[in-house]
Amino acid sequence: MLNVSLLPATDQGAPSWRLISDTGEEVAPFTTFTNALLSQHLSFRTRKTYSERAAHFIDYLFEAAKVLGSAPSRAQLYDLVTGYPAVLKYGTQASEGLPRKVAERLGYEPLSASFRNQSYAALEMFLRLSEHKRQLHAALGREVDKTALFSPPQRLTLPKNQRTALIANSMLAGCIAGGPKMIEKHLFSGHYRAADPEDWPNKAFPYDRVVDLITTPKSYRDRALYALLAASGVRISEALQVCLTDIDASAGTVRIMDPKNRPAGFYKGLTQQEIEKLHYKGRKTSRTFLIAPFDELFWRYVQLYMDSEYVDSCSPFLFQKARRSNQPLPLALARYSSTWEQFKKYAGKIGCASYSPHSLRHMYGTYLVNYAPNNEGGYGLKLPIVSLFMGHKTLRNTERYALVDRGVAHDAITFANASIYDGVDGKSSHQLKIEIAEKNLARLRSMENALQPDRLLEGEA
Repeated sequence: MLNVSLLPATDQGAPSWRLISDTGEEVAPFTTFTNALLSQHLSFRTRKTYSERAAHFIDYLFEAAKVLGSAPSRAQLYDLVTGYPAVLKYGTQASEGLPRKVAERLGYEPLSASFRNQSYAALEMFLRLSEHKRQLHAALGREVDKTALFSPPQRLTLPKNQRTALIANSMLAGCIAGGPKMIEKHLFSGHYRAADPEDWPNKAFPYDRVVDLITTPKSYRDRALYALLAASGVRISEALQVCLTDIDASAGTVRIMDPKNRPAGFYKGLTQQEIEKLHYKGRKTSRTFLIAPFDELFWRYVQLYMDSEYVDSCSPFLFQKARRSNQPLPLALARYSSTWEQFKKYAGKIGCASYSPHSLRHMYGTYLVNYAPNNEGGYGLKLPIVSLFMGHKTLRNTERYALVDRGVAHDAITFANASIYDGVDGKSSHQLKIEIAEKNLARLRSMENALQPDRLLEGEA
């Protein structure tokens, strides 16, 4: 960012952020925004993401002031806001206009759909807060100046108290054409983009390479972690926060708990700021359902990890990172990027460098839908059951992960067509049914070969 700097801070005893302009002033409305995020009890990761996206938006607006050299009109402000999605999506290739000029000065590159979606959600919340503040001022009888809502930075010789006037008082929303009505209708609703369904199957880690991934690290900790991800389909943040009291080897169970529901004093040795950083997206049930053979690998490697690598400490976490000091660091509090990079390194060693830790969750869902034995003598579980296993609150969430394998879908369509047009290409529907059964058998045997005992024990000598 060229015009502002995002700095760590503390509010209400929790980690937060401050936005400082290039003249060294705190952008007060941004602080109001971060405080509002705290009051809504959002997770640390969500607050961090929303704060970063709002900061980039404010930087964009400040740069627009320098482009214009004077306070923009209300129409120009409207163009800047409504043109923001285009510059996020297309960067300097966006349509001609003021937003593109700003994007060119800031060197914007096209951003991913996930980044854009996060930006829209953050800005809608920012603008709603702006409107609430405008209404509060009105209720208190305070006049809000909408005609000079934005003033350029100090280098354009403006009075000091006007440098961040764009986001002061009404913080922009009141000056946008349509005002509150537009905010309530979701300003960026038409720009949200879901991932392409064609890409979803490619996000699942190859089932027949999971054992290779698990047995590649030398560390029993990493083996146990990857085995847990594969066996349970939990999110990486959930796995990292598993505590010793959450696992029961005798019962073969692992639970995923909401940090906020832990008893008082549970996280011994952690500060309030560290506890606030624990991430929990939410699950319908705390129970996990472990699938074979990865469950066996998890219990094996977690025992080896506890016997040879785990360091006793006051921390309740299962997974820890060794430090030079006597007290290890909970892996849940280590830099997420280092955990992600470590996974990518091991995945790259077996030719799967394009996959992330979350790909094991996709693999879990895809396996349950297509290959898990069911009580009808066939394979593949119904979506409500898969949804329960994955901890989703709605079936809609499950559909994104638990997709029908393309090979299985192709076989089903082939057989359906042959059943209608019996004898096409010289094959009866009965012959095609036999061929499909043989293909499925070969597919299952390939998966079984990938899980032979000698491979499961590989690297333990």
